[in-house]
Amino acid sequence: HGTLPRAATGPAAAAVIAAEALAGAGGAAALLLWADGPMRAASAAAAVLFGLYAGYGTYVARTRRGVPCGCAGGDTPMTGWVAGRAAALAALALAGALHGLPAGPAAFELTVTATAGLVFAVLLWTLPHAMTEERRPAG
Repeated sequence: HGTLPRAATGPAAAAVIAAEALAGAGGAAALLLWADGPMRAASAAAAVLFGLYAGYGTYVARTRRGVPCGCAGGDTPMTGWVAGRAAALAALALAGALHGLPAGPAAFELTVTATAGLVFAVLLWTLPHAMTEERRPAG
């Protein structure tokens, strides 16, 4: 995106990937162990990461038109929708950090929550690409 010196892009990308992996692995382990404190910490880390992504996405979308997002290797352009998705995920992660794991939910409640979460995640994932309008010349 041209926001960092070329020499810094590799180390910055490695640091971001490591932070994502640590937050994701910590969250997965906390969920499997049903450990509230570690889940709150992983959610807080995710909220910070997504908040930074939202700010970065907003900056890039406003200053550099048409550059690819680079989200999961896709070629979707960096737009306000990408930044909005990151902000929505930051808000959800912040809610997880503040509220933690539920105390003693029934199996059907977990099933409904997991299903709704997956549907919401897919919608958020596809939203930026779906909102990209390709303009092709008439004729």
